[in-house]
Amino acid sequence: MRLSRRGLQLALGVLWLLDGALQLQPVMFTRQFARGIIEPAGSGQPALVHWLVTSAAAVIGARPVLFDALFASVQLLLGIGLLWRRTSQGALVASISWALGVWIFGEGLGGVLGSGATLLNGAPGAAILYALLGLAALDVDWRGRHLAVASRFLAIAWAVIWTALAALALALGANAGGQIAASFRANASALPGLLEVHANALAALLQHDGALPGIALGLACALIGLAGLWTDRWRVVAGVAGGSFALFTWVFAEALGGIGTGKATDPNSGPLLVLFAVALSSQSLGARRQLVATPLADAPVHEMSGSRSHAA
Repeated sequence: MRLSRRGLQLALGVLWLLDGALQLQPVMFTRQFARGIIEPAGSGQPALVHWLVTSAAAVIGARPVLFDALFASVQLLLGIGLLWRRTSQGALVASISWALGVWIFGEGLGGVLGSGATLLNGAPGAAILYALLGLAALDVDWRGRHLAVASRFLAIAWAVIWTALAALALALGANAGGQIAASFRANASALPGLLEVHANALAALLQHDGALPGIALGLACALIGLAGLWTDRWRVVAGVAGGSFALFTWVFAEALGGIGTGKATDPNSGPLLVLFAVALSSQSLGARRQLVATPLADAPVHEMSGSRSHAA
């Protein structure tokens, strides 16, 4: 799969529209949105993060209908702005700012400073991935070197995300098996029948394995992240492995982001990591111009054939 920069903008636009639609669910217009969805994100966090999240929850809880209507409108407008080419750059800048605000005040930094946060329960948070992918999709010409900057940015951001996830997994320590099993079991009831059975089976398998599951998860995340810094071929491997792993955890641990529960505000981190994986792999499959300039379909025919001859 090859993804142009415009394709990345369109994918982000669709995801923002989905977020806006989820924000229109009935429970979001009640105080339960603040008390049951936002406020728990501050639990077990450092004092400052806890205060920021609980303060935001208190403000939203005082006027839930007003704030939820505002949140839904902003996210729907971001999605529409990204889908329309003329407004896409402004919408990207706005989406990055909005995503960072959500990551801090709504997700509590994705829980990464708390205890027990891993890839399996949504770390590092969907919002920070929105912000990073928004940066990658920006059309910025910095001294004529925007292509190289975008390429390096994706690889470095990928490595930072996955090595951070590795550190979180290794930090689980001796009780890693129990905590990872709990991640699979926590949302299993939200899955369709057969998937629920498999999620519970995975939980039972890992329950009593001590530190081994945490070590295995940490090493897998570290290898996926570091491979993104190596050659183009290894970046493709990193993208395929990371995207597949993210998809697996999104289904069995994140329960498809809880979209069917009526309480999800976004599809969780899984789909964003898959999109990140496709973007990373695209630049390593001869599609760097696609990611930072024009789609391959818009490139001149003689230029395409010339590139192939040169490559040969």
